[in-house]
Amino acid sequence: MFFSLRELETLKKHIPYSGKEGIEELMRVAVSFEELIFNTATSQVDYLRKISSRMQSMEEGSEIKQEEFSKRRKTS
Repeated sequence: MFFSLRELETLKKHIPYSGKEGIEELMRVAVSFEELIFNTATSQVDYLRKISSRMQSMEEGSEIKQEEFSKRRKTS
């Protein structure tokens, strides 16, 4: 559950949500994601690596989107 809360915080930064229902949906996504990783991991180290890698990918993806948005605003 610890990673689900961290994932929830990461998701909140990247996915628009509104109100209690939005938070609940983001939590379902985070829990589902963690369950998928847990069920496919071959060891604790593999599990932690996969979780970490996915969260890093989300962060990097958001940085790229922010850069693209900034470039578009400058050219407009």
